[in-house]
Amino acid sequence: MHGMSLMGVRASQEGGGLVAILVEEDGPRMVAVPVSARDALTLSSGEGTASSTWSALLTSTLHAVGAQLRGLVLDVDADGALSTGVRVVAADGGEHLVPCCPAEALILAYERRARLRASSALLRLRAVDLTGETVQEQVARLRSALDAGPGGLGP
Repeated sequence: MHGMSLMGVRASQEGGGLVAILVEEDGPRMVAVPVSARDALTLSSGEGTASSTWSALLTSTLHAVGAQLRGLVLDVDADGALSTGVRVVAADGGEHLVPCCPAEALILAYERRARLRASSALLRLRAVDLTGETVQEQVARLRSALDAGPGGLGP
């Protein structure tokens, strides 16, 4: 699992929707997670620990029964769709992964300062490598290879 940090909320180019931008803590990758306008407001409010009442209620309820929020998990299912869950440690020490929607996971991580972890499968299928070659660099490399003549096209 890879630690992720919320960097902000932006409008996506496709369809004009909103996405939360998550960046890998110790790496070059980022993931865009679709969110609603309401969730985007919560995630960009700057209030952090108390902007939604349901997250406070959830963590208070967990503490009342001796359980605790251990973190949030971002993963992909068998079809490659985004799946998320809340890692909860029960009073007896048993760990449970409670499914939730992606926006709920992001809000809990943001408001409760909980760890947000992404699976390797999610990063492999959905991440953008920020250190990768840009489109402009790819075009320049191909142009240079074509200018070099036959045999100039390499990996």
